[in-house]
Amino acid sequence: MDLAFWLAIAAAILCVDVAIYGESKKDKK
Repeated sequence: MDLAFWLAIAAAILCVDVAIYGESKKDKK
């Protein structure tokens, strides 16, 4: 597989992870 392909997937997962984390943090507040 292409390295750029995996980097794109990792970036997408990271973005979603940060978004979910930010939302849950907002809810707890």
